[in-house]
Amino acid sequence: MKKLRTRGSPVLLEILLVTLLFALTAGVTVRLVTQAYLSSRETARLDRAWLAMQDACEQAKAALRAGEEARDYTLWFDGDFLPAAEGAEYQVQVAFAPEPGRAGTYYAIALRALDGEGALLAALDGGVYVAEELP
Repeated sequence: MKKLRTRGSPVLLEILLVTLLFALTAGVTVRLVTQAYLSSRETARLDRAWLAMQDACEQAKAALRAGEEARDYTLWFDGDFLPAAEGAEYQVQVAFAPEPGRAGTYYAIALRALDGEGALLAALDGGVYVAEELP
């Protein structure tokens, strides 16, 4: 009598390979989603810093046009870039450099957004010309 040899079922091997492929794909996908999430958080933080600096620049321009004295100051913000008390997580430094002219003064405005450790997040330069009042 002849012995029959049975071949192992390829189904088990196929299931194993498909499971392995699925696990690798899931691992790569989780890594990519995590990187995208962290990147979007950093982008949102920088965007809020830019908006805070632009707002500070416009407020400084309006104050100069209203005749207020140019003096350097610092604005403090919490983690969501909402105004906060001194020593908060973020700060926007506003510095003025007046350049007198014949009929008025040009004020160069330098803005710097810093995190809690003093690292520069973003920088913005602006300016406004304030004409002298005629007699």
